[in-house]
Amino acid sequence: MKTEDRNEITNLINLYALAVDTQRWELFNQVFTADAEADFGGGAHWYDLETFMRDFAVFHDPFDATQHSMSNLQLVANGENANVLTYGHWRLLREVEGGNLWEGAGWYDDRLVRTDDGWRIKHRVCRVLWWAGNNLVRE
Repeated sequence: MKTEDRNEITNLINLYALAVDTQRWELFNQVFTADAEADFGGGAHWYDLETFMRDFAVFHDPFDATQHSMSNLQLVANGENANVLTYGHWRLLREVEGGNLWEGAGWYDDRLVRTDDGWRIKHRVCRVLWWAGNNLVRE
């Protein structure tokens, strides 16, 4: 994989975290294709970017703050396609009874395509491996 592709894809993965934590959903247009499919497990499955952005905005709006950290990227490119496995760790904060923190970690398995505007995620699978804290923060 070319260094410039590796750098662009790494920046793309990090831009996702920035978009979520700043609730700048329009940045998803620079991360995902318009027809992106996203599977976050437990019935959370989207088949287009517009619905994905809308639902993420609704879910994240009540939080006082969030922090997503992306790491351990494993990238494999094959021409105009790439696969990336990324570890993620996220913290969600909101004042509720029983404690204000819920955090978890897991992985993102992404299939990317090279577009005229650069690399974009076309298909994402996210799975939580562990979580801790007050589950009411998420509800």
